[in-house]
Amino acid sequence: MERVMSRRAAFDQALADFATKVAEYSMKAVDGRSYVLVEKLQKWMRDTNRTTKLGNKYVTNMDLLLHAAYHERRHFPPIEPSRILDPGRNCCVIVFCILLDLELGHLIDEFSKKTIIDARLPEDLSSLKRKLSPLQTGDEVAERFNERQWRFCPAIFGLYMEAEYFENRIIPICRKTHLNKGGTARVWRICMQSEFVDKTLKNILDEDSSAKYEDRDFGTCYIFALKTFEEGRFRYYENEKTAFDGLRSNRGVIRRLGCYSHRNLLPSAPSNGQANGGSSSMTVKDTKNLLLEYGTYDLRLIFGHQLPPVFPMEILDFWKALFEVADAVYGIHEFETGGTDFYGWHADIKPENIIFVRGKYKLADPGFARFKKAQDKGAAKQIRIHGGTDTYGAPEVRSQEDVTQTIDTWSLGCVFSLAATWVILGYAGVIQFQRVREKALYALLATIYTDDHPLLVSQGVKNEAKPTKLDCFHNGTEVLSEVASWHAFLRNSVRKTDPITEEVLNLIDNKMLLRDPSQRIESRLLCEELRRIVTLARKVFQDTIAAEPADTQDRLKQIEGLLLEIENESAKKVIEADPPEPTRAFTRGLSMDRDALKVQMEQAALKQTSHRFETTAVPRATTPASEVVFNKPKIVTSDTMGVKEVIHRPETASESIGMSTAEKRKSLRQSTFGTPPRTNTGATNQTYPKAHEEPPTHACQNVIQARERMDLERKRKGPPP
Repeated sequence: MERVMSRRAAFDQALADFATKVAEYSMKAVDGRSYVLVEKLQKWMRDTNRTTKLGNKYVTNMDLLLHAAYHERRHFPPIEPSRILDPGRNCCVIVFCILLDLELGHLIDEFSKKTIIDARLPEDLSSLKRKLSPLQTGDEVAERFNERQWRFCPAIFGLYMEAEYFENRIIPICRKTHLNKGGTARVWRICMQSEFVDKTLKNILDEDSSAKYEDRDFGTCYIFALKTFEEGRFRYYENEKTAFDGLRSNRGVIRRLGCYSHRNLLPSAPSNGQANGGSSSMTVKDTKNLLLEYGTYDLRLIFGHQLPPVFPMEILDFWKALFEVADAVYGIHEFETGGTDFYGWHADIKPENIIFVRGKYKLADPGFARFKKAQDKGAAKQIRIHGGTDTYGAPEVRSQEDVTQTIDTWSLGCVFSLAATWVILGYAGVIQFQRVREKALYALLATIYTDDHPLLVSQGVKNEAKPTKLDCFHNGTEVLSEVASWHAFLRNSVRKTDPITEEVLNLIDNKMLLRDPSQRIESRLLCEELRRIVTLARKVFQDTIAAEPADTQDRLKQIEGLLLEIENESAKKVIEADPPEPTRAFTRGLSMDRDALKVQMEQAALKQTSHRFETTAVPRATTPASEVVFNKPKIVTSDTMGVKEVIHRPETASESIGMSTAEKRKSLRQSTFGTPPRTNTGATNQTYPKAHEEPPTHACQNVIQARERMDLERKRKGPPP
């Protein structure tokens, strides 16, 4: 509605509207400082004011404000609005906004003449004083402008930025959540409003739908991971930054999007007797920060947050996705950058460092990674490693000697072991497996009395300070017998529909978790082995499906479709519904509340099944085996191991004709390992039956029927000798 008012009243109203807009577009960063959404403010300045006329026509808010700024000093402004709104380098809209906020809008012509323009903001105080010295109160204006400009000039994140921000610069992080604290840095989940992310970086992030969301308070926001290193830890920052730079072309590694240092002024703790008086001092605190891709889940969280895959294609797709981590490791072990060949060691592979980003598993946190030039192709690939996570570390890592790249093979074998446990037994199995290892190590620790025991050496502890609780996969020299027993237990528990997990367990036992580092499989050969396992497992699955009657296939398709529909509905319900009030079924000192327990069970959200949403629209559709490929990095390769490629040749089509499913699975195992998998249970004398010795008729039975038949056969044969 048009307002009829005097010229003076119109200008006063325009200034009041401006103050209202500045307040509306002001946000508070997580550090408590206020910043302005300048893009929105600039757009409002350019918009036509449809409620107030200047003369007999509607003009932009800029026109109104410019006339208001000079109303009491000149008959007309000495600068054209088009000069302030210049879309080129001489634009000074933000400068004008700062001056209006200081009630100094009438100085915009002087600032423009002195080239104090938007492109130069934030302007250094000494420069401001020099340029404004001809003004009568130039120093005072410069100081006031310098103090106010930071609200209107928050930092902007750009792709591969390397910036140095001092104490005045506001980092417009609107949300910040602590993820974890490692030995070298803190990791945060941060959110930035779209306005403060430049176009190039947006183009990268827009490839991942989970990297952007609509915030209820801040509008469109982008999500990042921020790794912050405090003083005393800067050498770790430099090492990790260098590692990210060298691995920039490795798509299997979390991408470093940028980095910056930031100086903060924090109030010092008051000294004795000065809590309520005296001058307060400030402490300077410097941090260095890595801006990284953010993954909603790491592998450990996926184990707990999602249900394990059930259908054969889900299981196969999960393993195929996880196997890409091995491809990333290979890209670390041998790569070329800047025309120079390098060898690398990640040295900290664990579930928490495997992040799910844009539908792929990526390696993160190369903070302990080491690199050296590959000057001699025949030279030993060894280096001294400092740091890492003991739980997944190889026995020799803390030996104070040079180690080979197969320390990463060991760690990846531990990760695959946990993944196999989750696929077969779910998250409860992962927790049980951890307890099994802890109990085994607790019993072993009770028998150790000297500092030189390999287990204490591998964990970097002394006998008098040995922990009461420990978790790793070895006893100081070789894999725990309980781990081998657990793998045998998993083989007996594998789903009938699982075409691949047993082969992964065999690979772990026979080629990854080995005592001798030189006997462990190298990453290049590991990638070939995993690729071959996926290809042959897919063939087995396809042949099994082809052998099923058409009506059985239709029923399975129907069930898969219904389950997918249920999970979609459940996911939508969780997003839309408010979280229910917690219901306590168990209270200390009282008996169990059965009704409360039922309510608690009914309120529990249905978890998403791994890789169910990644399957095709027709759940049973398959991809030809010939199309299964690994994206191998462009790195330096050596043909010194080429002779082994012939040993593990893939099965040809002619060889597979006429073979039953059980025969193909047996052929897969024998072509991979040559000998049957280990079934030594370590703690017990029981030998578990091997899957490849089961009668072929079991392929047509369900899990319960197959287990009953196996039990009957075991009883008929009698106890093992």
